[in-house]
Amino acid sequence: MGHLPSWGLAVSETHISLRGVERPVPASSIRMAHGGSDGSLDPICGLPLTQDTAEEIAHDVRGSVVLFCSPGCVDTWRRRPRPGPA
Repeated sequence: MGHLPSWGLAVSETHISLRGVERPVPASSIRMAHGGSDGSLDPICGLPLTQDTAEEIAHDVRGSVVLFCSPGCVDTWRRRPRPGPA
């Protein structure tokens, strides 16, 4: 099996046949390894995370830790529009 995110746990692995593909391809079913019991959610996708299961960790403008499930979510968070001065 290829890369599995730290928040994921493989539940089952099988091979499936796809129309137009010569050989069956591997497929896996994954679930959450463990949720964020402290209420930490990825601010982009909402996935519950802990510091052990986060793929990326950043800090907001107040210095608080922000947990992310993937480099894509942290990149989206960093590129989000910021409110201008009131």
